[in-house]
Parts: sequence; C-alpha cells; structure tokens
Amino acid sequence: MGKSLAEINQLTSKEISEWMAYDLIEPIGSKRTDLQFAHINMRLSAIIEPQKEHYLRDFLPDINEIGFELFATREQRQERETKKAMEVWNKLSMFFEGSDNGYNQ
Repeated sequence: MGKSLAEINQLTSKEISEWMAYDLIEPIGSKRTDLQFAHINMRLSAIIEPQKEHYLRDFLPDINEIGFELFATREQRQERETKKAMEVWNKLSMFFEGSDNGYNQ
C-alpha cells in the first residue's frame, strides 16, 4: 500500500473497501509473492517433466487451514463453513438420536 500505520488508521471505510477490492484483483504482499513463486515453480516443473500436467494450485502453500483463507474465494470459504456446520449438525443429530444418551425419551 505504501502507507504508514498512522496513514492506514486515517483511511475511511470507502478507501479501505477500495483497497480490499484492489487486493482481490492485484494481490498485495505475501499472497502475491506466493503466487509468483508458484508460477515460477510450475513453469520449471513443466520444463523438467513435460509429459506431466502441472497446475498452479499444486505449487501454492498448503491451502488447508490458514493457507486456505489466503487464497480461497468467498464462495469457497462459505462452502467450507457450510460443510463444517453440516458435520457438526450430523454429529449432534447422531448423539441425540442415540438410544443410550437419555435425550430421546
């Protein structure tokens, strides 16, 4: 961003939204560096192993947990949260439907 912390603290919500939108189009900071190195590694791998298909996602940092949040789209994050919620719901349903827990009497 090229701004000091004091300048960032002075930004309006509109300016912050604009920077967030810009970051979606042109990643700022480590996300961009990760993408650049992944691209370089993908190209080098294609030279070393031309018979194999290479995908950029295979060269990005581990997308699980923390890394996932850096590179996931809003839809992917929502899908992940929905999946987690369904897993919790299914576990709770199994617990309350069980015969030995005392809750289904």
